[in-house]
Amino acid sequence: MNRTAPRTILLLSADHAFAERVMSALMPRLGVIRGVMGVDNLDVLMSASDPDLCLIDIDGPSWDQPVDLAAIEQVRAKNPNMPIVIATTDLSSTLLISAMRLGVSDVCEKDFAPDELNAQIDRYANRRSKPLGDHLASLVTFLGAREGIGTTTTALAFSEAIATRSGADSRALLLDFSHPPAEIPDLIGARANYFMTDAVHDLARLDITMIESAFTRARPRNLFVLPLASTERGISSLSVDDVGKLLALLRTYFHSVVVDINWCWRTQLAALLFRAATHPILCSSQSVTSIHAVTAFLAQLGEANGPTIDHRIAITRHDPALKPSAAEIQNALGSRTRPYLIAEDREYVEMARNAGEPLISWRPRSGFVKSVKYLVNDIDKPVEPDPGGKAEHLVTRLQKRVGHAIVGLAGNS
Repeated sequence: MNRTAPRTILLLSADHAFAERVMSALMPRLGVIRGVMGVDNLDVLMSASDPDLCLIDIDGPSWDQPVDLAAIEQVRAKNPNMPIVIATTDLSSTLLISAMRLGVSDVCEKDFAPDELNAQIDRYANRRSKPLGDHLASLVTFLGAREGIGTTTTALAFSEAIATRSGADSRALLLDFSHPPAEIPDLIGARANYFMTDAVHDLARLDITMIESAFTRARPRNLFVLPLASTERGISSLSVDDVGKLLALLRTYFHSVVVDINWCWRTQLAALLFRAATHPILCSSQSVTSIHAVTAFLAQLGEANGPTIDHRIAITRHDPALKPSAAEIQNALGSRTRPYLIAEDREYVEMARNAGEPLISWRPRSGFVKSVKYLVNDIDKPVEPDPGGKAEHLVTRLQKRVGHAIVGLAGNS
């Protein structure tokens, strides 16, 4: 799958209040992976997130602690070409000159305005186009408007089909965000012993050996499943930041990652996954309540983060004899593209699910199977890579603050 990866910001800050404000301002329009120097493994964070820009909080842990420029040197040593923006309350010329000597592109005031921060980040994060390759999995998000409309069944069948299509040498992952007890392990006749709540604590040692030994396996055997949690007790401690770090790392080990999430569980997380997806798919049935829920989600997404991104609608459990029709639903939702129609075939689906059989192989002539395979074929078709554009030269606020001395330093570096 040759697609363009979403832009990702690596935020390094021990200031929890500042980090929360940054993430609230940027997410989910941008992916934000947060780390703390001296606590998180910088190598793991950078290789997992492949960031477009690094935002480093250089202030000490308290107001009377000196600024710390060591993080700039460490990041620059690992990626000499990545833009770095620093955040600080100290805007003295001496500090800014020292930071520029280390290769900093710009400075962000800690007491920033959200619009100003977004414009500043965009100025640098837009400078490259990251094509998805073997090192970064395609991300397909199935976001259900309501529970019980067939989103999970569609996501599972899609995952089985994409794993079969990609071949035994490639791995596919299905992230199951259902409330405990997890749905998908039951549907594949497996018992899960490892969950996202475990994996977020294992980031430093999470590798392919651990994935193959700890993650739940489905059929085909190159399909892995990772449920949310074993009990509801662990869910409250799982932050959006935790999920972002985990997802960034997991995408480096898989050909495709499929996410099944109901947005009512946690709106901010659902919005993040929806916007981060290579292919965001919003699922609705033909019921009025489901269609209403789709419009509510899109409205909420637009109010919080500006215009919504391109997405596709999938009408699950579709019956051509029912009203409203697919065309009427498309018109009601204002979708520019025709919806995917996932055919209703309850007898086949329930028998396969209850038997723990793969949904796409038990009865290949099923209308449900054919519609899911059409969805896979449409999403997985090759596209031309985005050639990108030339970087635009902009004079930063940092250069303006300290004048021509800084400009000279930048030109001589």
